[in-house]
Amino acid sequence: MKICVFGANGKTGKQVVEQALQQGITVVACDLYDSNIKNTDPKLQFKPGDALDLAYVKRAITGCDAVISVLGVKIGNSKPIVSEGNKTIVKAMKELNIKRLITQSAFGARESWKSLPFLYKIIHKLILGPVAQDKNRMEDIVSASDLDWTIIRPIRLTNGPLTGAYKAGKHVSFGMNPYVSRADVADFILRDIADYTYIHSAVTITQ
Repeated sequence: MKICVFGANGKTGKQVVEQALQQGITVVACDLYDSNIKNTDPKLQFKPGDALDLAYVKRAITGCDAVISVLGVKIGNSKPIVSEGNKTIVKAMKELNIKRLITQSAFGARESWKSLPFLYKIIHKLILGPVAQDKNRMEDIVSASDLDWTIIRPIRLTNGPLTGAYKAGKHVSFGMNPYVSRADVADFILRDIADYTYIHSAVTITQ
């Protein structure tokens, strides 16, 4: 299998790349900046470029079986990188007839907002602002496509270890202080590539 990962230099992206290589998957790692992934595996190819550039995206995903988007921006950045990047990815995938897309959003996007703990709703409104709106728009773009898409909504990402003890589904229960490690999110993403259980679904992931 060959996958393309956009946002590969991010904290979740690096986990996806490293775990994929450990599983023998060929990886095209894409990011705006030169790679700081310390891996010389011959199955890894890094292609720096802008995910908003259609020609670049098409070159990157050519020959891939699946595309993974873990694009993100720092809090305070108002640029719609996630939505516009996924818009470009969707367009490129359609033109090249690549169907499988997994893209990372966040719990609290769209209808999941209603299930956020009260404190998290305050954080969304006061701190996340444009970042949350960008993810909402991204979900609209992806879910309106005819791709075999899955949207994942992790709850409060941490840098904890891979445990395999997380819960994932359309409706999962969680306590007042939910979280999930990026390593576990990457594990779910790679398991979900060939698992069509969650096609055309938004999936919550929590510890």
